[in-house]
Amino acid sequence: MSVLKKEQRIQILSQLVEGTGIRSTARLTGVDKTTVNKLALDLGEGCWVLHDQLMRDLRVALVQVDEQWGFVRKKNKHVKETDPSDFGDQWTYVGIDVVKKAVLSFFIGKRNAASARAFVTDLRSRLLGRFQVTSDGYKPYADAFAEVCGDSVDFAQLVKQYECDEREAKGQPLGRKRYIGSEKQIITGDPDETKISTSGIERLNLSNRMEQARFARKTLRHSKVLRHHEASAALYYTYFNLARWHEMLKTTPAVALGVTPGEWSLGQLIDAALDLRPRGNREPEEREQPEVVLQPRLVAIAGGKGRP
Repeated sequence: MSVLKKEQRIQILSQLVEGTGIRSTARLTGVDKTTVNKLALDLGEGCWVLHDQLMRDLRVALVQVDEQWGFVRKKNKHVKETDPSDFGDQWTYVGIDVVKKAVLSFFIGKRNAASARAFVTDLRSRLLGRFQVTSDGYKPYADAFAEVCGDSVDFAQLVKQYECDEREAKGQPLGRKRYIGSEKQIITGDPDETKISTSGIERLNLSNRMEQARFARKTLRHSKVLRHHEASAALYYTYFNLARWHEMLKTTPAVALGVTPGEWSLGQLIDAALDLRPRGNREPEEREQPEVVLQPRLVAIAGGKGRP
């Protein structure tokens, strides 16, 4: 079985975290797309474990959470009753430290109360002490934070208002969805109203859409399998924390938060992720396809001689 050199793995990873799709990465690096896809899966699953181990017992002051839309195989409107439950819309729940720009927790699931509760549970398990958290107006967050955190956090929601909401209340045609303002709602505790915002998490969502091919709104590079979708998210967020230099911080979020003593290189990230990737209950190893050299062949042409 062909084994990629470390330089090739670094080339592949540098393409994947900058928004290049699997096939484009294969063309740019000269590596078979099956091998690129398998490496991306291995790195992503290893990064999930790496993130889980490193992002623990953290003390932060300001947290913002949000959920970002994506889909696997097909969008919800095309899902049939006979399709697997993994198909359709998949939402990525993310929580960040606003000050240090670090991704604290992420969870992928359907947009429902159960997923919101699972995400909030994971987020709370990673943080120590009291902190202020802001979400958008998604109602299941209020129940999830009340159930999981009780009064141990200062929780507020920034409820955005759209012109179509007013038209809907009046029974008028909805028309185009135009943003007209927002309302700050304090749910629990005593949050600082001047810091009730979701701008930080929304900026991260934009970076994710720009730098992860699978998360673009209109794309042919969407995930076909939930496992790969989850691995892609884990790879990006772990890279974002450990190896992506932040212009405002002048370092990586992990260094700013005190999780690591120094910035990680792509090579360090690859080594750590591959060491931690799950090896049990795996699909058979994919082999890199050998290069096939086509030889000219003679073609019989009526009335003439064979030509190459």
